[in-house]
Amino acid sequence: MIINIGTIIFSAILCLMLGAFLFAAVENGVFTLRNTKGWRRWLALLSSVLIAAGACGFFGLGLSYVGGLNWLPPSFEWPAGFVDGVLTTSNRSHIVLIKPAGRVQIYDSVWHFVRGWPAGAALKLHLLADGNVEVLMKGQWSFVFDLNGKLISQRRYGVHEFIDLENSLPAGESVFVPTSPWLYIFSSPLLSWLVGAAGYFVARRRSLESNAAKGRNAVS
Repeated sequence: MIINIGTIIFSAILCLMLGAFLFAAVENGVFTLRNTKGWRRWLALLSSVLIAAGACGFFGLGLSYVGGLNWLPPSFEWPAGFVDGVLTTSNRSHIVLIKPAGRVQIYDSVWHFVRGWPAGAALKLHLLADGNVEVLMKGQWSFVFDLNGKLISQRRYGVHEFIDLENSLPAGESVFVPTSPWLYIFSSPLLSWLVGAAGYFVARRRSLESNAAKGRNAVS
């Protein structure tokens, strides 16, 4: 088995960053329980949850994109949310590319998840005449899969050939894939960042208020 050193390095960095944010969320929660009472305690605890959820979403997407989560089984469904470039096959199955997570996922005609597989730095999908799907990736690479996720072939296009092919493909549909509201945060790095930032803002504000209160008590 070929070990991708880049994947190992980037995955390790992202795991360390995720661990740091989760530690900060736990520390904030412990500080809250010790130093806060009443409704402010629950508000501050919510900030810990938001920080942890935002970090898991943001760095989880990054881990998936760089290949750190390629061990996930085909039965695992990554929350898709709103996606562009959706392809529909002759039997009304839907092929979805989740770019932030670097995954291709197959849904049936009524949007029930069927299977998925990693696609790394994928740019666009191309439905071939034989029913297989071509995944165009950065670096002018092309990987052809059947709808079970089995790799059929791979090749590297010339720069101009790749650009011409990419530009000639239809845009596909923009679709909101049925996604649980609780999981929607994991579909977008922007949403994950906003949720985490909101949690940090609440925690930071609470910390400043606590320090100010301690200062007033010390003066009095």
